[in-house]
Amino acid sequence: DHGMDRYEMQAVAKWLTGYQEYQWLTIDQPDLAHVQFRCLIQSLTPISAGWMPVAFRADILCDCPYGYSHPFSQSYQINGETTIRVYNDGTCREPISPALDISVYPGCTAFSLENKTTGDGAMMFSGLPGRALDISVDNENGVITEEQAGLDMYDYFNFQFLTLAPGDNEITCHGQGEITVSGRYLYNVGA
Repeated sequence: DHGMDRYEMQAVAKWLTGYQEYQWLTIDQPDLAHVQFRCLIQSLTPISAGWMPVAFRADILCDCPYGYSHPFSQSYQINGETTIRVYNDGTCREPISPALDISVYPGCTAFSLENKTTGDGAMMFSGLPGRALDISVDNENGVITEEQAGLDMYDYFNFQFLTLAPGDNEITCHGQGEITVSGRYLYNVGA
């Protein structure tokens, strides 16, 4: 609603381009309110009205051909053999690799999750020391950490990571504890 002076232009340009890693972009449009993009702004071109700059045109590079949902998180209690359903709300045909936070209760020496929908095999932790553990699993990057006891979880892991197929996923869990499944769904947007 007003023109920008040189200092305002520099401040806005710095805010938009002052990053070396991908940033979340939300489009202020009702039909895209549920979608975010991870992107870098490559270049800015001022847009003028009456010789005064009022906006920028931006060239943007996204990290993938899809949009992302806002973060989701679902928690489940596991007591012995427990079947849970996790719905992948994404609109693309590719599976997603969610993050998992697993709280293993004291006395539990084995914990597993098997997605019957994908048929990829069970993600298993076996030979656990039987004390309370807080395991974080980054299925996307293959990183597993344990904060409470400081254990190297790869010594107990079978190197089978969990993915979620599009739609409904039936996951059979074995053990005693609680899991939280979190991440972002992928959406086909535009074109």
